Amino acid sequence: GEADYISDKIQDMVMSGTCNYSDITILYRVHSQAVQLVNYFMSRNIPHIQFVKTNFFLRKEMKDVITYLKIARDYDNISLKEIRNIVHRPTRYISNAALSAVEDYIDDNDVSARSALESTWDLKINSMQSSNLSKLHNQLSKLSQMYKRNDSIEKMIQYICKDSGIGYENWAINDKIERDPEADISMDFDALTGTAAGFETVDAFLEHIDARIRESRKKPDE
Repeated sequence: GEADYISDKIQDMVMSGTCNYSDITILYRVHSQAVQLVNYFMSRNIPHIQFVKTNFFLRKEMKDVITYLKIARDYDNISLKEIRNIVHRPTRYISNAALSAVEDYIDDNDVSARSALESTWDLKINSMQSSNLSKLHNQLSKLSQMYKRNDSIEKMIQYICKDSGIGYENWAINDKIERDPEADISMDFDALTGTAAGFETVDAFLEHIDARIRESRKKPDE
């Protein structure tokens, strides 16, 4: 692909003495186009500095999808605090009072957040809130099952993003349009899925993301 070709070209130019790594600049139209390039650079130990305001994986939409993957990896032991991070992303019409009732149930019965969400009809909340919490539990439970079956990461991201699953992408697009009409969120999700395709497991993908974030936080002379 394009990223592979550019990486090869850079290494050929440097190895032949035509130029140094520091002489090369790559321009791109949207940030998502750089994601696979940086992945190739890291895998081939090509030194680089990326001038962006926010690392791709630290963008709000990407962080949300990554949070869903982390919940899937450890749903049996995940905290309510971590679930709160995505409970309204996308909109689920779950009230703060309902979440407080979940927290009280966890404390009173010494159970996990998952167990509390499995017992929503025992909570002191109305039927609509119970139904909404049950739907959340069913979505997270299915995602957890996909992780345990070792389904592909692309399939898991599709479930998170598409309306046939959690429906995050359309919600994020509409939310983004309100703030930034020129943003191309669909391209960002395609870039995330394309990056994930290079990894066999969710664990390996999440480790890669952590490495990318650490790399982006380094100072140029480190």
